[in-house]
Amino acid sequence: LADRFGHVRLLQGHRNVGFAQASNYGAAMASGDRLLFLNPDAVVEPGAARALGQAAASAPRPWIAGGLILDEDGREQRGARRGALTPISALCAFTPLHRLPGFPRFNRDSESLPDEPVPMPTVTGAFLMTDRASFDRLGGFDSGYFLHVEDVDLCRRARRAGGSVLFVPDARARHHGATSDAPPWTVEMHKLDGFLRYFWTDEGPAAKLAALLLTPLLVAAVMGRAAWRGLRRT
Repeated sequence: LADRFGHVRLLQGHRNVGFAQASNYGAAMASGDRLLFLNPDAVVEPGAARALGQAAASAPRPWIAGGLILDEDGREQRGARRGALTPISALCAFTPLHRLPGFPRFNRDSESLPDEPVPMPTVTGAFLMTDRASFDRLGGFDSGYFLHVEDVDLCRRARRAGGSVLFVPDARARHHGATSDAPPWTVEMHKLDGFLRYFWTDEGPAAKLAALLLTPLLVAAVMGRAAWRGLRRT
């Protein structure tokens, strides 16, 4: 694409600096007013990026708009629309507790899909749009996150700044499966590290205490998930 189109610029050769830092670097190099962050194993459907921009055209800044992520069979994947992250919802997300009545669900893919753009506490960084003014006002992604939860943190900061976080169901992208060769436990530990950073950087004493008390359970849940995923890959 970079060879065929003059407006495409390929940035590489900077080692694996993590999603947040790499996204900030790309945003700094971009010259347009809209910034679209997209996973390398996701393909947007025609008109999807335009739908994100139109949905947020009159939204209060700083605004963030996220689209619907589908698997290769056209089913909604987890993570495109989420609630607010708490220590309890983090524990439930790592374990089967979210399937039981009365326990909070962080991911909302089991809920009915809305017919139009709706406010959502959290949208995924795998398919996320914002504008230059909003991104600069928020200071970009927190580069202290290496992988996972940096999108949750960005959405939290946008909400707290009086802005908008929107989920746009008509903006769709197909996710064709993970492309990383990293061991499952490595990915899961980065996710755990992101959750803990989230609670310790910008939450009150109660959330910090809850996160501290739940850390052993979170570690056990993460290692169990990593072991299960490793078995499924063999």
